[in-house]
Parts: sequence; C-alpha cells; structure tokens
Amino acid sequence: MKGLNAVAVTLEKKKEIVSELKTSLAGNDVLILADCIGLTVAQVSGLRRQLRQEGCRLKVGKNSLIRRALAEQGAGRFDALMPYVDGHTAMVFAKGDPIAVSKTLLDFAKDNEPLRIKAGFFEGTVIEPAGLTALSKLGSKNELLAALIMTLKAPVYSLAHVLNAPLGNLILTLKAAAEKRNA
Repeated sequence: MKGLNAVAVTLEKKKEIVSELKTSLAGNDVLILADCIGLTVAQVSGLRRQLRQEGCRLKVGKNSLIRRALAEQGAGRFDALMPYVDGHTAMVFAKGDPIAVSKTLLDFAKDNEPLRIKAGFFEGTVIEPAGLTALSKLGSKNELLAALIMTLKAPVYSLAHVLNAPLGNLILTLKAAAEKRNA
C-alpha cells in the first residue's frame, strides 16, 4: 500500500510540473532551449540570477514532462521544437524582447563552455542557434525602435530645413535692408 501512495505522489507531482510548464509557456513570448549538463550548481545559480535581471526564468525538467507540456499547448504550436527536446533540457522563458535574453545566454555560454543553446522559439518560429547568435548581436528592441524613428524623422527634418531656408534668407535680407536704411 505504501508503494501505491508513493506512485500517486509522483504522478501528482508530475502533473503539477507539467501544469507549471504550461503556465510558463502560455505567459511568455520567448522560449529558448539549452543543454546545461556539465555546469556546476554555482554556475546554474549565476545564470538564473543573470536571467532574472532580464525578467527571464530558467527551468530544468525531464524531457518527457517538457514534451507533454509543449504538446498540451494545443494547435501544434510547439511541434517544431520537439526534436530539440533531447538530452538534458533547460527552458528559458522570457516576455517581449528576444534580443536581451539571447545576449544574456550567449554571453554566459562564452564564459561557461558546457552551456549549449539548442533552439529558440519566438512568434511561432523556431530559431536555430546561429539565428540566436545573429539576434544577440543586434541592439535591444528599444535601440532598434529609436533607430527606426530617427530614420523616419530624418526626411521630415530635412524637408522642414529646406522649406525654412528661403524664409530665413528673406528675413536676413529684409533686416540688412532695414539696417542700411537706418544707417
């Protein structure tokens, strides 16, 4: 009888873990899968701390539970990620900006070689490790938006300057003529 209770607790715990993973998947825009085998507990704690500063969370789980959580999200949304759920899998969840989390993970991976990025998922698209590397080299989302706004504003400023130049010249000419007449 005691053995049956132990199995029931294990099954309940597994259901709870799958439920937590599903909640994390539903509540975040960015998912990155990584292999963190070979990292020490201190290194994983350091990585979690860095990710937390970026508003991200790291969860390590059994592949069977991760697959179940991905499959239960419905509509085959995460089917393309299934081949990457192998070996030891860590999941990084983030909201909004995939660039910041990519930078954090790849910078950490440079200093801690055992960490290996498997794949990312953003806006329904699987991103290979090379794509995440390219993404991490971009500026942040806010920096990119600022650059876009400046690019869009530049022609308007140029047009305003060109249109104001004749008026400015006319005012200078009238001022010079008035000074000449008063002198």
